[in-house]
Amino acid sequence: MSLRVDPGPIAKKIRIPGSKSYANRYLVLAARYGAGAVVENLPHADDVTLLVQALQAVGIKLKPTKAGWEFLNSFPECESSEGPLDINVGEGGTTGRFLLALLSTGKRTYRLHLAGRLSERPWSELIEALKSASVKVKLQDNIIEVQGPADRTRLPKTVSAARSTQFLSALQLAFYHDNVLFDGSQITASLPYWKMTVASYEQLEFNSIMTVPLDWSSAAYPICYAAVTGEVITLPGLRPDLHQADSALYELLKQRGAIRSTGGLIRQAGLEVRGLSDKRPIKMDLRHCPDLTPALAFLCAHLEGESVLEGLEALVHKESDRLLAIRDLLQSVGVKVTATASSLIIKGGLSLGPWKLVTPPDHRLVMTAALFLRAHQGGTLEHPECVQKSFPGFFSAMGF
Repeated sequence: MSLRVDPGPIAKKIRIPGSKSYANRYLVLAARYGAGAVVENLPHADDVTLLVQALQAVGIKLKPTKAGWEFLNSFPECESSEGPLDINVGEGGTTGRFLLALLSTGKRTYRLHLAGRLSERPWSELIEALKSASVKVKLQDNIIEVQGPADRTRLPKTVSAARSTQFLSALQLAFYHDNVLFDGSQITASLPYWKMTVASYEQLEFNSIMTVPLDWSSAAYPICYAAVTGEVITLPGLRPDLHQADSALYELLKQRGAIRSTGGLIRQAGLEVRGLSDKRPIKMDLRHCPDLTPALAFLCAHLEGESVLEGLEALVHKESDRLLAIRDLLQSVGVKVTATASSLIIKGGLSLGPWKLVTPPDHRLVMTAALFLRAHQGGTLEHPECVQKSFPGFFSAMGF
């Protein structure tokens, strides 16, 4: 499927969806907590919708509220004793990994069907941790079969997070209700995501009504667009969040005069974004916020000089080999870029469009391609439907 994107301005006020990273953490915690837990402001992203559907399939009863879902029972108490259950988890890492750990607390056999590249992405660290706790689990082709219950006394207290912090987060979310605490002190990359996990269960201890914050990963696209083009936009309700790794963009652009907080009252607070006052190149280590790379690559393509984005090893394990896909996208619009195993070196300057941009079906690549088309002479892009994974309604929200 192709989509034509015409050049022009974007919407002056853009509503950002809730964070799917927070949402899936809250959902797993609420599934173990049970009656009385409420999760509000859930985004309609595929990764979250599929997790909600999976929870309902395994026996969780949900009551709709004005702003979200109220949980009426808990897992594994809700599960039936019937035969194996097949569950579609799509291609989301948090959806699949968090659900695998959760289901290991039950007794029934579950078969998780993985889509896209998810079966090829890292799993072994989590699988081996569960096996050590007497869980029967195997990955074959695009299906993971799991049967517990896990012996929580035999769970390892830490798991390597070199390839993903989701392994340790999955275990902590699934077994926090059992008073099992895991050690994240050795995490050297994507640390904010582990801190988000800790903040999530601390939030549940404080209040069983959990409201999902707005998503900085989604916000990065309109923010970088406005910073490049000089358009003035507002993002209602969006605030800096130390537990969202991509919130690092706030400090970067604040120093360059492109972003500021607005509104005094919490309900009126938000951000205003305008053009950069400082267009010098940047050098930034993204090992803690690799998902920020595509939007930052768009920004760097418009800076005056050679920017360096480092710490990108984790990008190979995304929905595409995102490091090479970003390189190819930049080259297709005339940007001079060099990719190593862990970095992108980007020299500002583009060719003239319009362009026909072809990227892998990776939501973050498609949104980045859309920015290039809108900011310049327009053209077409492929796979527009895949933005549903993280930013449903991206094109309409941006005013395309």
